[in-house]
Amino acid sequence: MDAINYASDQGLEITIHTNGRMLSSDEFAKQTDKINEFNILLQSHDENTHDQITQTRHSFKQVLKGIENAKKTGAKVNINTQIIKQNYKDLDKTAEF
Repeated sequence: MDAINYASDQGLEITIHTNGRMLSSDEFAKQTDKINEFNILLQSHDENTHDQITQTRHSFKQVLKGIENAKKTGAKVNINTQIIKQNYKDLDKTAEF
């Protein structure tokens, strides 16, 4: 967090690209108050598809909690989806989600 604090002290806008899982920790999320924008990767609206793509059980739930915590910081939150074979047929549902 030292680099983020330094950049913020210099008046720079800070954008973080993340899978969002660390942000699911309330304690960690509270330390991100100097971040202006989060770009969080959500692989699918479907929990099983998301977890299969990330190869991490419960990662979908962690990302959703991370998005919730990122929004609480007041930063702008963007959701990104990587278009791949496992999720391209459901992109419309993911976008609506």
